[in-house]
Amino acid sequence: MPMRLAALAYPAFMIMLALNRPGAVSTFLDAGAVSEDTARRPTSLPDVRMSKLSAAVRKGYLRPTGDGRYFVNLPKYKAAMRKKMTVLAVVATAGTVGLLYLFEFMG
Repeated sequence: MPMRLAALAYPAFMIMLALNRPGAVSTFLDAGAVSEDTARRPTSLPDVRMSKLSAAVRKGYLRPTGDGRYFVNLPKYKAAMRKKMTVLAVVATAGTVGLLYLFEFMG
């Protein structure tokens, strides 16, 4: 029984780890940089890695203002997060159902 519980908990734990990764976008959101007027410079924010910043700009989640400041493109970011959560929910559900189905035939 403990092995079955671990097999069910492992996918959920991995999904939680994937969702809990801090990124540049969350730092800008915490700072309130959601429009061109409230845009912030990466150097004024704590712990913003340039690699994560450039990845967020490339994906369109952060938009540059042209003077070194950036702000969060909320519609695009929210749509991407909704899609990510939907995919993770489907994968978690399929994994859990698959494991339960497997355990029914094993035990």
